[in-house]
Amino acid sequence: MCSWERYTELVREPVSRKVGIDATLPLDGVFYRVDTELQGCEVTVWHGPLDDSIFVEWRGRKYGPFVPAGDPIPLHQYRAYKKTALDRKIEEIEELARHISIPRSALDSPPLPLAPNEQPRIAAPVTPDPFSQLTFATALDARRFLARTLGRPLGLLPAEQLTAIDEVLSTTLDKSRIVDALKALLERRSQ
Repeated sequence: MCSWERYTELVREPVSRKVGIDATLPLDGVFYRVDTELQGCEVTVWHGPLDDSIFVEWRGRKYGPFVPAGDPIPLHQYRAYKKTALDRKIEEIEELARHISIPRSALDSPPLPLAPNEQPRIAAPVTPDPFSQLTFATALDARRFLARTLGRPLGLLPAEQLTAIDEVLSTTLDKSRIVDALKALLERRSQ
């Protein structure tokens, strides 16, 4: 016969596990807190059916015994969700919103009259081109647009096509007219 300690050592089984960054080790639904030097390491855990603690082996060195950090969660029960600062702030705002109320008469009443020295606000007229999208700012911008559209530098074009582009750009920077001229130029080139 052997001693109880020797018998529990014999029935222990090695299991490979990774220690979490918080120095805890999950095993069969129970978390064990181990030494902090083992954080993030792959260790061999020695645990038997008769043990209430575990032993850890890492790089030929044995650590332990380690007892559970907390009880296992019973079946059909859950840990309470821990609220963050943002969750608490949202709850405060929701609570304030429940207590604040605006009378309906404030929403239906006409706007207050202007002070004698205050001028009424006049909306700016809506133009068809509020962001200068119908014309190019400069001839250089138009040339960049043409190069992107053609997919190659304008310097690689034949001299007669470059002359035609220069003539169009000297007369207008209107995008639609430049695009039409480019289409006509490409049609002549394909013929």
